[in-house]
Amino acid sequence: MLYIQQKLMLLILIITVVFSHPNYVESIDAENVPDQVPSPAPPVTKYVAVADDYFNDAVFIGDSRTEGFKMLSGPLNAVYLTSIGLKVDTVAVEALSEVPFKKVFIMLGINELGWVYSELFIEKYGELIDNIKKIEPQAQIYIQSILPVSRERSESDSIYNNENINKYNELIQQMAVNKNIFYLNVAECVTDEEGYLYSDASTDGIHLNKKYCDQWFEYIKTHVVFEQ
Repeated sequence: MLYIQQKLMLLILIITVVFSHPNYVESIDAENVPDQVPSPAPPVTKYVAVADDYFNDAVFIGDSRTEGFKMLSGPLNAVYLTSIGLKVDTVAVEALSEVPFKKVFIMLGINELGWVYSELFIEKYGELIDNIKKIEPQAQIYIQSILPVSRERSESDSIYNNENINKYNELIQQMAVNKNIFYLNVAECVTDEEGYLYSDASTDGIHLNKKYCDQWFEYIKTHVVFEQ
């Protein structure tokens, strides 16, 4: 009996020491510390609407889609470096040395969907951006998302489909962040609720008619980044 009493007294002594230890108190207090104040959210991009004269010193670079945009709806006062089949590694960027410009709008990538390595595509795209910056370091550069294709085209084509386009757009968007340039998701103005190009937007599922080129231009005009 005495032995049991001694054991109980020893246990009480141990518990008393543990609960009175400063480290134990600190651990309890730490649990009651309120959550840290969350970091402020990143600034929201502010857009302004502009008139056609905003594009007096603008250059549009792109493939056959931008070629159609130029012919049907694009601003007449802008400069265009466009051609059918144009790719990120075939743009005659040196031509910009002969043209005064302060804004650049680029849409490329549809013709590169068949490239074996998407890493090569984004590498060459990045080099194009770097070369433009060398020619005009103060230029505002807007990289436009690759427009989707129609449901019929996407489901019947192993290359020119929206799955591939979405993958490339993710790469383009990340490149824009890395290069500190602007990403314009123009695709959202011509995309239906399922992510396809509107069925009445094109006869071949890729190239836009005038109605949707007008919407494309209107989107650009209302998504110019405001910089103080």
